[in-house]
Amino acid sequence: MRITKFVLLALTSVASFTHAASLDLPYSVDFLALNGVEQDSKDVLASLKPGRQQVIIRYSEELRDGSTNELYVSKPLVLNLDVKADSDEYSLDHKNFRTYKAAEAAFDNNKAGWTLEHNGISEVVYPEELLADGFMPYANIEKAIRAHNKEKGIVLTSSGATNVTEAVVSVSDSGEVEITGDPVTQLKLWYTKASKDERKAFRIWMIDQD
Repeated sequence: MRITKFVLLALTSVASFTHAASLDLPYSVDFLALNGVEQDSKDVLASLKPGRQQVIIRYSEELRDGSTNELYVSKPLVLNLDVKADSDEYSLDHKNFRTYKAAEAAFDNNKAGWTLEHNGISEVVYPEELLADGFMPYANIEKAIRAHNKEKGIVLTSSGATNVTEAVVSVSDSGEVEITGDPVTQLKLWYTKASKDERKAFRIWMIDQD
């Protein structure tokens, strides 16, 4: 009986992995983080969930610079991947650079030629630079991601990334307040606007409601 259960669990695990969405990156692209969590392996990109996934990447390649070779490393970039369904396969690519200066010029001007292929269709994408300030701003990549997302109004959840600015607050001439967007997005919006003490009080209140 134990063996049977073990086999069933193993088959279930393999099936769930097989039907997960995936993102393939070229050898010249480092995978840094997924949904705010630093990563040291690309394996997690083979089991993506449906929804918007925030992938942090970086171009890194040794290129010709005059008579020598130099390693060019771009700043971390944010790729928002909208996974439609399980078993979807995505592939990211970029221009081929022959020299250090060519890569430097391309990334400085957001012209790295990124393309994302899905279901045989290739589209041009523009990963944005991860916002960060100060000395060695990317030494703590998770901290840099939190700062970037706070500035952009993005909240990371177990299901992926959500832009809380999609919940718009408007006030009419008569003073009536209207909030658009679904209830979950509205809650995320107000939570991000609250102070540390207000968030704590809100969490206590939520527990009391159960």
